[in-house]
Amino acid sequence: MPFEQAAAWIADVPPGVERVAVFVDPTLDEVRTALADGLFHTAQLHGREDPAFLAALNDAGLSGRLIKAVRVVDDSSLAALD
Repeated sequence: MPFEQAAAWIADVPPGVERVAVFVDPTLDEVRTALADGLFHTAQLHGREDPAFLAALNDAGLSGRLIKAVRVVDDSSLAALD
């Protein structure tokens, strides 16, 4: 859903409700736009975002929280996180 479309109904969400933007392989600008001006509080990433991309997000001075979802199939999935 485009951010402009989401902004129209997000303004009606009551205060105190955490607004989470869910992404799959976003660009840095998409995450920045979602977290700008408090549209969303958190960006949740479900794609193949690599450590360099996550570091760039961390270094971008974004105003919200970041959550990286990790797909776990078996023990080797967890070993790949090291």
